[in-house]
Formats: sequence, structure tokens, C-alpha cells
Amino acid sequence: MTVYKAGQLAKQLEITPYQLRDWEKVLELIIPRNERGHRIFDEDWLAFFRQVKQFRLIEEKSWEEINQLLQAPNAADNTTPIAEEAELEFVY
Repeated sequence: MTVYKAGQLAKQLEITPYQLRDWEKVLELIIPRNERGHRIFDEDWLAFFRQVKQFRLIEEKSWEEINQLLQAPNAADNTTPIAEEAELEFVY
């Protein structure tokens, strides 16, 4: 499984890590963490935030509209898995 740390995900999205954190807060997202407590993001999260970027920065939709249009990964079961680092393939 390919996993991104917050800074790596922000770089993939061409946004700042601060923007990423703000989006997490505004959308009230529960982000998975590794055993050290660092936020980790998989390909589902990358796709999710690409849609957020499209809606927010290009289509200029409100946060309320974005919340209605998107469902965050793991939102259906409301879980926050703790991943074992040995199972993860980090992107550097």
C-alpha cells in the first residue's frame, strides 16, 4: 500500500501543508495515523483531496457544498485505522 505523509501529500496536490491541515479542520476529517501518531494518507485520500482542490480552488464551491458532494475515505464506518509501519510503502 502506498502511503503519503502530510507534506508529501501536499506536494502531490501542489498545495501547502498548511492548506492541507486547514482543509482537514474545515471538513472535520478524521485522518488515519501511524503508530507514532503521524497523519498518513493513502491513494483514496489523495483522490479525495484532489476533488476538494478541484471544487474549492477551481470551481470555487463553498465548504458546505463540498461537504455535501464528497464523502471522506473511512467516513462510512467512522474508523481511524492505526497502520503498522512495516506494512506501508512510503513515497519519498
